Amino acid sequence: MQTLIVLLRGVNVGGAGTGLPMDRFRAVLSDLGCRDVRTYIQSGNAVLRSDRDPAALADAISGAIRLPNGTQPMTIVLTLAEIEHSLAANPYPSASAHPRTLHLLFLSPDALPDLAALAALTAPHERVALGGRVLYLLTPDGAGASTLANRAPRHLGGGTGTARNLSTVTALAAMARAAAGD
Repeated sequence: MQTLIVLLRGVNVGGAGTGLPMDRFRAVLSDLGCRDVRTYIQSGNAVLRSDRDPAALADAISGAIRLPNGTQPMTIVLTLAEIEHSLAANPYPSASAHPRTLHLLFLSPDALPDLAALAALTAPHERVALGGRVLYLLTPDGAGASTLANRAPRHLGGGTGTARNLSTVTALAAMARAAAGD
């Protein structure tokens, strides 16, 4: 059984119809055969144990959840090794002092980020870098005020992704390490 991290896109992040109670999310995951399910904050993050292939599990989760607005959330499932690698590959280690200023945008397999277009959106003090299937967005003034952060999803070459700040990714990695050690 492997430890996996589940990230849902656009759940409970400030919009009508995006609510998904975490107890319902945990129940869906348990119904899909996942074990030791733990959620983190109210934005569609979970750590669990499963024998299923991560891509197949992501499809099953997306298919099992219908949000109040009638949509199904895009789902990314990462292995513990993948989330650890995303942290180790962070091109902006100084962001550790202000972990909410760095967002890791975990990309769907079909995403092909247009780095030139993204670079054109950056303010002078912002940065963007691609590391494998993760787009790192450094936004010192906050993601809400950043043109880069707000428009990045439009420049993913037909793919999509879901972002978490460094603080959340670090917490999820710690939860996953603890679950793997159980």
